[in-house]
Amino acid sequence: MEQPHLSSQLEYLERRIQESHSLIAKLQQRVEAQEYQLQEKSHRIESLETQLDDANAEIARIAHLDEQLNSVKDDIRQMIDQRIHRLQPAQADPTNSGNMLAQQMENHTKTLNILRREVEKTERFDEQIALARTESQRLSKSIIEFQAKLEALGKQLDDRVKPIRLLEDQRRSDMRILTELQAEIPKLHQKADSSLTKVQIVEQKIPQFAKYEAALDGMREEIRRHREHMDYQIAQRERQVKDWSELAETAARHIAESRRDMGKYAEHYQLNRRALASLQDFQERLKNEQHRFGELQRLTEERQRTEFEKFQAEFEQRFQKRSMEIEPHLTDFERSVEVVQKRIEEVDKYSKSLEEQVTLLMQIVEEDIQARTIATMSWQQRFEEIAGNGQS
Repeated sequence: MEQPHLSSQLEYLERRIQESHSLIAKLQQRVEAQEYQLQEKSHRIESLETQLDDANAEIARIAHLDEQLNSVKDDIRQMIDQRIHRLQPAQADPTNSGNMLAQQMENHTKTLNILRREVEKTERFDEQIALARTESQRLSKSIIEFQAKLEALGKQLDDRVKPIRLLEDQRRSDMRILTELQAEIPKLHQKADSSLTKVQIVEQKIPQFAKYEAALDGMREEIRRHREHMDYQIAQRERQVKDWSELAETAARHIAESRRDMGKYAEHYQLNRRALASLQDFQERLKNEQHRFGELQRLTEERQRTEFEKFQAEFEQRFQKRSMEIEPHLTDFERSVEVVQKRIEEVDKYSKSLEEQVTLLMQIVEEDIQARTIATMSWQQRFEEIAGNGQS
């Protein structure tokens, strides 16, 4: 009666364990899905970073255009410096070439003033570009340094006018320098015109740069908001994955405890099965012993009854013939009859005591079976409570 019940309970526990495994598999699938979503978000962030790099490259191209404009300005400064260095030897002859040099200096001064005005225009245009503010400051510092150099060159010219040496060579060099200057003045005008054209192009592109800057600021703000949202989502996913991991660990611990309890339950079940098998064997042996003892008792009684009947028949036959002879032995016969009756009574008492021992042994075995059954049911109830707590 108990073995089918135990097998059904084992099947129920196995189903519960399979349900726990399926729940763990579902949780693992959900974790993998969350990891896939995180990978998709990371790919999205990488694409946004690529767009940001493209925008930075566009800004770098704009900065490169500013560098080209600054290189044009530097070329103009270098040409002016070269002309000033070439004009320095011409200041040695104040009598013959003073007026011409003064006129050339005035022309160069006008050209410098024009260039300064153009530079100031470019500076005003550069101030409108937020990305070129630092460059305009550097340009202002360069102009201040250039003015300081001009003052230093003026002082050097004043110092070099005093000594008059090699007048003829200086005159020839002055004429050659003047000829070169006259030949290079149209080139200077052309470069100035080209610089004005570049400045106009830059002036036309200033609104586009402002649009680019506004779009870039909007894109940066959008990327910042998206990154904050992604950081929040990633933190949420990490907390959720952590909770799932803790839940999975708790379930794994409950399953491990359930397996240990199942092992103990299986051990007790095997012990009960072995005890039940040994009890059944003992019952079989006891039945065989009872049957054998009953047969022995029956055979003994039959044999004694047969002997008694035979003895009684012989006694009756001899009683008639030897009534007188038997009388002396009557006492012995009665004694033997009493001995036989005592033996029969002893056999009856022994059989009754044996039956009582068998009955007592059966009661002990039944009580042991009931105790083991109660222990098994308590183990089963405890395991069901543990399994229920694991699922909750």
